[in-house]
Amino acid sequence: MSGWAAETDRAEDRLVWLFTLSLIGESAGYGAVAVANTVPMAAAGRVADLRPIRLAGALWRQVGWLVTVESALVPWSAAGGVVGLCLLPAAPASALPTWRSPARDRLAGLRSARHGGRRRGQEGQDMERGTRDELLGRLAERVGSVTVAHPTRVAIDGPPAAGKTTLADELADVLRTQGRHVIRATVDDFLFPRAQRYPRGEYSAEGCYFDTHDHEALNRVLLDPLGPGGDRRFHHAVYDHTADAVLSPPTMTAPADAVLVFDGVFLMRPELIDRWELRVFVSTALDKTVDRAVIRERRVSSRADVERRWRERYIPSQRFYFATVRPTDHVDVIVHNDEPRQPVWEAGPARSPRSE
Repeated sequence: MSGWAAETDRAEDRLVWLFTLSLIGESAGYGAVAVANTVPMAAAGRVADLRPIRLAGALWRQVGWLVTVESALVPWSAAGGVVGLCLLPAAPASALPTWRSPARDRLAGLRSARHGGRRRGQEGQDMERGTRDELLGRLAERVGSVTVAHPTRVAIDGPPAAGKTTLADELADVLRTQGRHVIRATVDDFLFPRAQRYPRGEYSAEGCYFDTHDHEALNRVLLDPLGPGGDRRFHHAVYDHTADAVLSPPTMTAPADAVLVFDGVFLMRPELIDRWELRVFVSTALDKTVDRAVIRERRVSSRADVERRWRERYIPSQRFYFATVRPTDHVDVIVHNDEPRQPVWEAGPARSPRSE
């Protein structure tokens, strides 16, 4: 009898243990399903936060890994080993929606646009792909939609070697053919002299952002005279980059319906952002700007010197600009210029034509 009782107890213990294991497994499974459902929604809600990282030059794989690592930072140990199993579905669940936004959404938009399609871009706006002439026509239309009693000031912002100067020159030509009086200027003509430009070192990213351009002079001699209440008497430059010398060009007077087409870096910074009637941002992958710069400057600089300046000074300063200013949140048009002959563009958040 005692042997039978002992065997019965052992059988019951095995059943209880199996039941306990099945209950734990079922609970862990439901927990994993809950995480796999919740984390994608949370990650998808971060699309707007992740877009500047992509525009600042990060690849979609890097953005995906960023969110994957973030999912692993949850304090799993606090919930014990069973809850730790939830990491397995959590990491891929959070990464999958991120791969589609913003980088893969942009890639899908390019693919769709190659076939003449449209898709929804930043802030739900239509993203279009077309020829260079079509882009210039759209920008000229936007310039024409501005109704102010003083010259229209157009900013062409973007990283170095993104294609800002080329786009600004082409837009100026189109506007001239339409009979507009165009003032063409660039931020490179408002540099501080070289002796003042590098107090933090020639390769300093902070110096690139804070010490390079004379924004006070830019506002005083060009942007403010052409703005509301200005007398339209202006200077288009204060510095000769080739001679590293201060300029004192003759004063010119602009007609009231003139258009200033101004290109340069950091044009949405606080000192300048309220001086523009139309704001355009030229976006391209930052790694691509390095390759373009090497080609552009091969006659005056070695590849090693160009790459060092870009990777230590220019690219980090652009990332600082994106993190602190978020320029694409303040522009009217974003031009994706990875393929200059087949650009993609979309309306930015500040898309309403300005008027007085």
